[in-house]
Amino acid sequence: MFNGTELRCGSKDLLLLVRSNQLGFPRIGFVLAKKHIKLAVQRNRIKRIVRESFRLQQTKFEAYDYVVMARASAIELSDQQLRSAIDKLWFKLRPAYDNRRNTPKNRRRR
Repeated sequence: MFNGTELRCGSKDLLLLVRSNQLGFPRIGFVLAKKHIKLAVQRNRIKRIVRESFRLQQTKFEAYDYVVMARASAIELSDQQLRSAIDKLWFKLRPAYDNRRNTPKNRRRR
């Protein structure tokens, strides 16, 4: 999964890996290492907040698999800060989508 990533963007707390899929709809996955985020309640809080952000914005996403990796510093963020961090990552991806769509091999001939 990690070798075939087409897009990556990150912050000091979160990393987002993106890979296209053939399913026709977006999916989300998580890598929250127990080594870095020890308590299940902390891992679940991060997943809950990221899932909610994904749910609200998923109509804007293309058919990609999104993997969210949280760094140890993510547990220090409040719910609002975490939500803001993931929303910024979703926003950073938009220009990358546009660039991928407008490359010569992806343009349609008319």
